[in-house]
Amino acid sequence: MGGLVDMALSVKTVLGAIAEGGLNQSASLAVIIDNNGTLNFAAMDKDMNWTTGNAVPDGFPVSGFGSLLVLSSASKQYSLTAVAGKDKDGKLLNSAWSTTNGYSWVILTDIESNYFEKREGIMLSLYDDKYCMIGGIDESNKALKDIYFSIDYGVTWTLSDTLTVMSEDYKARGFASVAVDKEKFMLLFGGKESDNANELGQLWRGRINRLGFKD
Repeated sequence: MGGLVDMALSVKTVLGAIAEGGLNQSASLAVIIDNNGTLNFAAMDKDMNWTTGNAVPDGFPVSGFGSLLVLSSASKQYSLTAVAGKDKDGKLLNSAWSTTNGYSWVILTDIESNYFEKREGIMLSLYDDKYCMIGGIDESNKALKDIYFSIDYGVTWTLSDTLTVMSEDYKARGFASVAVDKEKFMLLFGGKESDNANELGQLWRGRINRLGFKD
């Protein structure tokens, strides 16, 4: 259970926003706060009231993660998912976490699993009715351009086959912005080839061919 917190709290990380959904789900902003030296989950509702949750556990991303808000067709609730990134000790992660209220998070991936390499700065989107993760920067500060899909809301991840890969002249990168337009094109803006590299002044646009076919 969460409790109310002081408005003068110190926000360390913004995890994402949650929209109003079914089962009395309220809109909220999910964050991590510094609670007298301890990192805690917290959420602010639309009336600017704050609720605090548990302490942030080891292995939870506090920076460099990708986040995604998706509406479940079954429950009509929104879930906010955070994937990869660095934990509070600076260690890279290859896990996925989820919340429906912003202050109570659960791990989705099996703690023993290695569906993808540990990384930060991934590009995460909902694409082709799946979670889609692209690239990022690995433990050796090397940029990646691989693509992973999840069909179960982030619980398991599968490396894309040779039919859905990035172009040969696409530079591997992390920390790019991603969007999907109404014509089902994925747009990638900027990004970096390493942690300390300059931002790339590029816009990439691509689409899985069959998504452009007319019914």
